[in-house]
Amino acid sequence: MNFTEKMLTVVVIVMGVVLLFLYLPGDEKERYFNMLAEKETHHDGVIGLYLLKEDIVPFLEGKVTDASCDEQSRKGAVTVLGKKYLSYRDERIESLFRKLKDDHSTAVRTEVYRVVAESRNHEVFDIFLYGLEKEREGSIQKIILDNIEGFSKWIRDDEEIRRKVRQRLLELRDADDEKVRKSAESLLGYEVKELVGKAEKEADNFNFSAAEAYYKEAAELSPDNLMLNYSLGKYYYRKKHEEQRGAEILKKYGFFHAVPRTETAPRIDGVLNDDTWKKADSLHGFYKNTGDVFALSEADIRIEVYLAYDSENLYVGAAGYGDYRRMVIKAKTRDGKVWEDDCCELYFDVNFDEDTFFQIVCNAEGIIWDGKAPSAQH
Repeated sequence: MNFTEKMLTVVVIVMGVVLLFLYLPGDEKERYFNMLAEKETHHDGVIGLYLLKEDIVPFLEGKVTDASCDEQSRKGAVTVLGKKYLSYRDERIESLFRKLKDDHSTAVRTEVYRVVAESRNHEVFDIFLYGLEKEREGSIQKIILDNIEGFSKWIRDDEEIRRKVRQRLLELRDADDEKVRKSAESLLGYEVKELVGKAEKEADNFNFSAAEAYYKEAAELSPDNLMLNYSLGKYYYRKKHEEQRGAEILKKYGFFHAVPRTETAPRIDGVLNDDTWKKADSLHGFYKNTGDVFALSEADIRIEVYLAYDSENLYVGAAGYGDYRRMVIKAKTRDGKVWEDDCCELYFDVNFDEDTFFQIVCNAEGIIWDGKAPSAQH
């Protein structure tokens, strides 16, 4: 037998021994569990345990609660239990997760709260609330916050729970973890949106005390929320004897600009360099129209708008600093489709109700389209 034949014989023998070891009768649970400890075999161990036909819950519970087991193996065991729980509800797993919600291992707690959050099951709602209130690990807080909507029905049905959740969100808004802070702020924003909607409904029905109570509740959650202050400013601006208060709120949050009066009319020649334009109120920082005033992106070019008025006219000057060669100008006649061009659109919402407005559209060649909402009156 030459050297090559001897080597082939050795390889065949080794492979046979390996295969014999793999298929020898034995405790498959233990074999798969032992695979959890190594990074290279961890995933295969999880799948192997999950696919076993026998009841493995008591076995895995014993392993997870065994202090001598390494963290990687305990985490893998919880992962398997989680997969089982998400496939079919098992009260034994729920009980085990209640014991593990305070486990010393961050990895184990992460798996517990991930499964609880994904389950959206009322039977483990108490574990979810406990984690929301007590958990201090940022990555786990983020998991809980990202899945809070799945439990919203039970939160909203109980005013005491809802109050506690709001209080916790206020605390997490100041968390060290930036992602947690943003998630908490976003969730508070949803609460504010709901309260503002209730306030506006009450105001439309002339229940002003109820409306102001909802506005107050929203302000306690997020006092500088743009949606809140836009709605609140409009509310007071339209309320008798409260116009100034509403104007101050709108001005503070960038929704309102006081236009200065001028004694000298500016030159209307397309050049914004005379004294009247220099003294006019200027607006900067424009955004693209995305359809949502509270989710905007900055404009691609710098835009400046100047405003002034006298006893006869409102004067508007607009300058866009872009490549004029790319400007779209197709409308050539009065009341043509000017809005399809690069244009300036003005809305005159004289009753501040977003309904009875007048509209003027003008392109760079001075072509105008004007109109009004069906309910608008002169």
